[in-house]
Amino acid sequence: MAQQNNRNLLDSSKNMNSDTRVRESSYLSYFPGAYQKEEAAWERLVDLSKLSSEEKLIYEKHKLAVQTGKESYEDPATGYTVMTRLSHYKRGYCCGNACRHCPFSQMNVAPSMKTKKFNTAFYT
Repeated sequence: MAQQNNRNLLDSSKNMNSDTRVRESSYLSYFPGAYQKEEAAWERLVDLSKLSSEEKLIYEKHKLAVQTGKESYEDPATGYTVMTRLSHYKRGYCCGNACRHCPFSQMNVAPSMKTKKFNTAFYT
């Protein structure tokens, strides 16, 4: 029953803009269990001592966006919109575009495009 409710939430959220998708409750309630475990695993990888001050700012902006259920945030250096891990997780597969917060280890990225390195928090 819970799986069906989550599927209904996913289906209905496709027609909303990202601001509408921000939920009053935490993002963890949107994906009980599975996403909570995935996000916790990613957070355990982070070593802030290995991040530059710019990378720490990106990490914090991403973390805040995910904690508030947002699917994107504004890159502090470029102003570009960046998709969060939550957004990628909802899609369910790697799109192959070498995304910064790909939770699928960029498994569908063409070898010629695999130029980014994982810095313990995200791909740079």
